[in-house]
Amino acid sequence: MKKLIKTIKYNLLFLKVLNSPFKGLKLKWYFGNIEHGTPYFLPRKWIKCNLEDGLKAWNKLGEYSQNAYLRSQTQQEWIKKYAKSHTKPIQIKYFGWKFTTLGWKTKFDDYRFEWSPSISIVMFGKQLFISILPKVDIDKYIVALDCYWEAWLTYKNKTDKTKTVEERIEELQKIYSCSWGSSNEGYINYYPIILKEKYHYLLNYE
Repeated sequence: MKKLIKTIKYNLLFLKVLNSPFKGLKLKWYFGNIEHGTPYFLPRKWIKCNLEDGLKAWNKLGEYSQNAYLRSQTQQEWIKKYAKSHTKPIQIKYFGWKFTTLGWKTKFDDYRFEWSPSISIVMFGKQLFISILPKVDIDKYIVALDCYWEAWLTYKNKTDKTKTVEERIEELQKIYSCSWGSSNEGYINYYPIILKEKYHYLLNYE
């Protein structure tokens, strides 16, 4: 039970952004053919392998490995053991659901956004897919999606929690830059796009 509670808390941790200086969240709905990953692969489940899978696995072994196994068992015995002890993924076509939490990683001690939280429900060959996104114009400011979550993760984990929100925003700007662009096309500071308007007076536009 403790493990389950811990998992639930971790999966819903991203909702803490709602009680922060960052803009809120919105839902993006999709219903149609199964084409959204959860997060990398299309919706799938794991089933036990059969003898055919065992034979395919045997044929992929090199001759040296096959001969080594044949010293203690027959080919059929190896195939049966493989089928009994292995599983394989298959695409869900009729019914299944999956909640995917916010995907992120650290690189050189910095936070990197991986994928958005989402809910996927498969029903008789169709998929209902709900993306949980920042309440910003991502079509216009595509980099804002990365900036939003990376800035929030930095704010949450690296700024001093004993300080006020205003002080933490000032600290955040020193730790994480939200300016993206090029010398030819110019740079955009994404903080005004991802932060609530009431905190814009704290922003450094240099």
